[in-house]
Amino acid sequence: MAPTYTPTKPPAATATPTATPAGQCSLILQQRVPVGPDPKGVAAWPNGFLVGIFDDASLVIFDGAVAKVTTSGWGMNDVVYQHGRAYLIHRNSGGVSVLSLARRQVIATIPVGALPWGAAANASRLFVANFADNTVTTIDLNANQPIATTPTHGMPALVAAGAEAGYITHLDGYVSVIGNDGALQGTFGPLPGGEAFGVALDESGRRLFISDRQTRRVWVLDSSSGEVMRFIDLSPNAPYALAFSSQTGLLFVLDAVANQLLAIRPETGEIVATAPVSAQNAQHGGQFLAISEDGAFLYIPAFGAGVVDVVKVEGCR
Repeated sequence: MAPTYTPTKPPAATATPTATPAGQCSLILQQRVPVGPDPKGVAAWPNGFLVGIFDDASLVIFDGAVAKVTTSGWGMNDVVYQHGRAYLIHRNSGGVSVLSLARRQVIATIPVGALPWGAAANASRLFVANFADNTVTTIDLNANQPIATTPTHGMPALVAAGAEAGYITHLDGYVSVIGNDGALQGTFGPLPGGEAFGVALDESGRRLFISDRQTRRVWVLDSSSGEVMRFIDLSPNAPYALAFSSQTGLLFVLDAVANQLLAIRPETGEIVATAPVSAQNAQHGGQFLAISEDGAFLYIPAFGAGVVDVVKVEGCR
């Protein structure tokens, strides 16, 4: 599929940012919650966090205590929270389990494509990236039924959702835009660095952040045109998962190689705080992190350590 827009490299690199003095913004480890081996996808919910366990495809629900719900899926990759439900993305069985958190049981199973990886939801739609068959499944959250399976560029990976569209990264440097009707609205790329991995939107939905582990940069794109607005050089850090906080205006970046969390002001590229995190496993981990609704906590699954780090954000407003 031919891309609809090819962004160009900005004329000058952003200088490598340095951390600000201590005390202005802090990332403080509050708790390491043991959840079992190989936690992967994570989502915040009003009472705490939800994390998927890859090996047994179970969901761990944390609300101050740990509870575990089993599913019939196989190989859980991602977890999405919406409308009191958890949507569990099963890589190896090609389906989505819908779990009622009030009843703590699976209420529906939705078929998707081959090797689904990342997913994200807005108020009405769930977008699922199917890595092995180069498609995206769009699911109606009211009916819990797929409305479209859309062919895209190769190797679709991680997903961010705006109010009207989903944004899907591809490991060869492209980004697909899928509307709420399931139609392909556009394809951006290839990005100058050659990879598109982690993805996040700002609170306006106008800025799209894309991580590139190869060049150790975060690209900032105009979400409507795909134009590269700037990039943030994070060398020597390797950016994996991304999350944007509307409360603080900060972009949080997870480095699964150095096992480090960074808080960045995206307008300047300045690193305002860092914190060590539990062992990620750079091959399988570091793909997901979540922010609490009030922006006060970050939830970081550690694939290599079998825990979820709960990190408090202080003094960053």
